[in-house]
Amino acid sequence: MNHDNSHRELLDDLYPPSGAGPDYDIVLGMVRAHHTARRRRRSAAVLGLLISLGAAAFFLRHTTPQAPPLLVAKPSPQLRQLNDDELLDMFAGQPAAIATLPDGTQRLLLVVKAAH
Repeated sequence: MNHDNSHRELLDDLYPPSGAGPDYDIVLGMVRAHHTARRRRRSAAVLGLLISLGAAAFFLRHTTPQAPPLLVAKPSPQLRQLNDDELLDMFAGQPAAIATLPDGTQRLLLVVKAAH
């Protein structure tokens, strides 16, 4: 029995009697309250950040430069075909000729005086 008493004393030293510490339900309630408070703080911080970002986007929406209007292509001028005489008249005062090649294509030849 002496051996049993030494174990009992050791157990009493390690573990307090049943009424000495907080009850299981009290500790669990404290942990839940702590987690709930932390979750609320995080939610409030995220909500505050979202509100700040939304307000910044709302107030800064008119400060961004507007895109330039799209360029509208001007209609091309109407082209008309020239006959040989009208083409040569465009180079009045300069020697010009129209040469017909063996394959039937024509080329405009201009004689330009080389400057030294």
